Amino acid sequence: MTPTSNPDLPLLTDPPVSGRNYANDQGISKFSQWEDTPDKITSQFDALKAIADAGGNHIASLEQRNSKGRSTLIARFTSEGQGTAGYPNDVTVMEELYAIDVLKDMSTAPYFSETLTTANGFPAHMVAAQDAGTKGLPLTDNQVAFVRDVSSRNMSEDAITAHSSDTGNASTYAWANWTIGMKELRYHLIRGADTYFETGFVFRRGQHGVQRSQVQASFDGINAIAKDAAGDALPVPTFSSQMGDLIESLPAGEWLYKPPQAEHMGGGRWRVTQEWHYAKKWSIVYGGTWNFTPP
Repeated sequence: MTPTSNPDLPLLTDPPVSGRNYANDQGISKFSQWEDTPDKITSQFDALKAIADAGGNHIASLEQRNSKGRSTLIARFTSEGQGTAGYPNDVTVMEELYAIDVLKDMSTAPYFSETLTTANGFPAHMVAAQDAGTKGLPLTDNQVAFVRDVSSRNMSEDAITAHSSDTGNASTYAWANWTIGMKELRYHLIRGADTYFETGFVFRRGQHGVQRSQVQASFDGINAIAKDAAGDALPVPTFSSQMGDLIESLPAGEWLYKPPQAEHMGGGRWRVTQEWHYAKKWSIVYGGTWNFTPP
């Protein structure tokens, strides 16, 4: 018996049978089904596989069944409804926010570099410990430079006084004229406590999808402070609604946009990852606000 063929059946479009499936861990997916001669179904199976290998048509799987001189082709497609607001439904978006330790010079610690007040968000015990009125804090750039210079050379108190006289700065930098804040910084430096742990944050967004699902990220503005359309620094990157509900608040600061990464994961699937790094202030060379302030 010769297999019969459906006349002029457009297999790649208008399937005679179509529908949807639901799986608890995968959501809703669509399928299409065709029947025809084995040769024709095999040919169309190969054509659809080539499209799937290239990342097109959102094809998740293909199945060909042969029975009694007829063939059935079933194409199943990627899940619906897995997207995040602003992304196509076939894109899975993963967001991560984690804290890291950033090592900085001890002189940059807020205790030495800022006037601490409870109004600025510092706890009362830190404000009391600084006691800027009696310790001469925060330190000026010149004070920090002098303390670092003499500490790096392990100068004694008498040597510091002699050095200040040699440089014409005895009235300011002779040991007897040092503020308590300068002595505290020297104490840290000569005893090896020359680094300060600051908490930073990294926010990472990964988009996973097939080639035609428009997973993309811009290389514009990399290694620069993330800014909105008006040119103002963004307080935080734009979180998804779920991440925004999870994270109640973050400290004020600036976010540096790092170069995104694009990876081919095989089978026509791609992953694009974007990353932002937080600091209280980034240098002016990155478009941040940390810079020399004229006296």
